[in-house]
Formats: sequence, C-alpha cells, structure tokens
Amino acid sequence: MLNPKLNSELEFALITNIRQCVYMIDNTHALDSAKRSDLTIDLAKFVVRAIEKYVAGQKEHGGSIRDRDLPEEIINEIIDLYFYTQALER
Repeated sequence: MLNPKLNSELEFALITNIRQCVYMIDNTHALDSAKRSDLTIDLAKFVVRAIEKYVAGQKEHGGSIRDRDLPEEIINEIIDLYFYTQALER
C-alpha cells in the first residue's frame, strides 16, 4: 500500500478527470452537487485501491489472472465476503 500522502496525491489527480466524466455522463443533472462530489471522491479512492491490489496480486502470484481458476476464485471471494459481512453485524 502506498503512503497516505502519495495516495492523496493520486486521488487528487484522479478527481479532476473523474469529475469531468461525471459531468459528461450526468448531463441532465440527475445528481445534485453533493452526490456528484461523493461519487467522484469514492471512485477516485476505488481506482487507487484497485490498482494497488492488482499490483500486489501480481507481485504475490505473477502470471495472468486469466490463467487462474476464476469460477473457484469467485466462489472463494463470495465466501470471504459473507464472513466479512457477518463480522460487521457482531
């Protein structure tokens, strides 16, 4: 995981571009300013974390993700997700 300062810099760089995309897609202004802002920030954070996770996976596993048993991997992720949600309820 990147240090928080670099993470913030990356998120800030993404926010400008994502904001433009949101405005272009939401050209009828279905979202108010607060919702557009939340969406933009959430997407920027997601992109940074997704890239970090993908790179970490490459370091750990190498190869192509397509070479893995994807149906089995998906089932395992769903199982993990179930137990994460149960832990949140406790």
